[in-house]
Amino acid sequence: MLSVFLVAFALVLIFAPDVIIKLGNNLWTRYLLLPLLISLVGAWIWLSEIFLGFENWLGNKKKNLREYQSGKELSHRIIKLRKTGK
Repeated sequence: MLSVFLVAFALVLIFAPDVIIKLGNNLWTRYLLLPLLISLVGAWIWLSEIFLGFENWLGNKKKNLREYQSGKELSHRIIKLRKTGK
């Protein structure tokens, strides 16, 4: 948990100053408070499992894709075996 927060904070700390915002050139606001706020909100969203529905949907899509691909591969192998007669 702490490592996820630290990685998120580091990424936000790297990329947040590039975002043009109207907070002025205050060092505390641009380089510490804004990235900290974004990281805390991100950690809160992650821990509250708001995206759990999205993760389940994505998992189902991956499972369906794997089943579809394996079915296609099986049908191609069957066709190939019937053609060769083995």
